[in-house]
Amino acid sequence: MKKLIFFTFIFTLLIGSSIPNVSATAPEQDPFAEKILGEMAKLVPITDEKEIGKWENRVERQIQKGNVVVNNSFLDFENMKVYSYKDNNIISVSLPILSPDFHEISNLAIHFKNPGKVDSYAELHVKRSDSNTFQLTYFKDGEEISNKVTEETFTTAKEYRESLEDSFSTLGLNWGDFLRCLGLPGVVGMELAAICGVACATAVLCIPCAVMVLGFSSSAIATCVYLNWE
Repeated sequence: MKKLIFFTFIFTLLIGSSIPNVSATAPEQDPFAEKILGEMAKLVPITDEKEIGKWENRVERQIQKGNVVVNNSFLDFENMKVYSYKDNNIISVSLPILSPDFHEISNLAIHFKNPGKVDSYAELHVKRSDSNTFQLTYFKDGEEISNKVTEETFTTAKEYRESLEDSFSTLGLNWGDFLRCLGLPGVVGMELAAICGVACATAVLCIPCAVMVLGFSSSAIATCVYLNWE
């Protein structure tokens, strides 16, 4: 039953990674959390390997044609994820950015209205700055929208967990512990909330929040959910 609950609600629970120092009931009260929850509720994972392979080919063609401008060279096609939505005909493809200098939530999210046409795309970088601190950069349709450098020392979720060795314990789902498990300081969570705070009430898909939601699907983040789930 524990595993069933974990896999069923994993996307809903992951919003805690960008909400510092709040209780497990806070997502229903926080506007940012409500926005993330709204986007997560729409997602329908596509799991058929043949279908995923078709979308991989489509993404590669769009990048080769220059219809999608990528601002990094570390796209992880092996862990690409594809989603449809309950309330529209958009297909979203998320490609993690795999590099020791990028946090696991970093990804490129491409949204298609039909197999041959890119509707929009966004790229979220949570990476190591030149001064070894967190740097958050958000791109929409290839253009840089936001770029912030914090004072907190950079770490990936994997590095952070390894530094703690065997000190993790399952103490129940706690948003503060979950944030720390990811190695994300509270100020980084607030910057993520600021990016997602871009007004998009009239849009079919909230692009700034969608790239964040899709980035939360990495295995490192799933581990943090499990470690904090009683």
